Amino acid sequence: MSEVIDLSYANGKFNWSKAVAKGVDSAYLKASQRNFPDPMFKTNIESAPDGFPVGAYFYIDYTLKHYAAGKEIEFGKDQASKAAEIVLPYLLTGKLGITIWDGKDPKTERDATLSLDVEDNSGSGWERITPENVGRVMAITLAFKQKLEQIIWETEKKKRIVGTYSNCTLVQSMRNFKDGLLWLAWYTSLFDPGYVKKLANGTVYYASGAWMGDWFMHQYSSRGDGQAYGNSVGNQWIDLNRVNEKWQILRKSAPEVERPPITHTLEEKVQVMWLDYLERKGN
Repeated sequence: MSEVIDLSYANGKFNWSKAVAKGVDSAYLKASQRNFPDPMFKTNIESAPDGFPVGAYFYIDYTLKHYAAGKEIEFGKDQASKAAEIVLPYLLTGKLGITIWDGKDPKTERDATLSLDVEDNSGSGWERITPENVGRVMAITLAFKQKLEQIIWETEKKKRIVGTYSNCTLVQSMRNFKDGLLWLAWYTSLFDPGYVKKLANGTVYYASGAWMGDWFMHQYSSRGDGQAYGNSVGNQWIDLNRVNEKWQILRKSAPEVERPPITHTLEEKVQVMWLDYLERKGN
């Protein structure tokens, strides 16, 4: 079973050695929230060990005061464009990437690198998700997903399906996202997500939801020991996740090859590729 952490600015500059010593074998980093990069994304991804599987997630903003009513599609696409600017350099250089498989058949390999974070903005002064606004939320999120996938395809020339992080209630409204992998917030390690419900009288019964039975990873705790895992400052807690037992994180060893002399830095090459993409798009 793979143990996975997810990090944001709240974890500070992360100590990867501590995480590896605790048995962590992959991580997801918060890349953006609305149009803003997470303050620690660049630092933490660039300090991650070589070959360590790292993914990225994007915190979706759907708050009406941040955009004009009726412009949900445009708002989602705009967030996606900003997110692409943040992650593409690391996708193109291979620093960012997670693949899962069943551990036996290469045909089961699936890209699990990118995920949308769709949750209540409660406590942040933003808007909460309600039955009245869930349609707007889904329109923004789907526009984000489709635009980000399009940009990645046109730039990286690789088909990446963006997955979803959310809770068991919200995913019932997300049938248009089922082509991607599902990462569930389900705060127990005792039962698998989507199969167990506990009634007020204590009765436990099994109820596979519309999509909940097809999860690849679930966040089972938001109260991991942050200092033990590698937090440097700020939040004392760290999010802990486990991968569905039918999946494994794929680790590939790149063969040693003779490399030509380096004439440009990776940063320079990525900048050229990104500018070429923008020019082709007419921006």
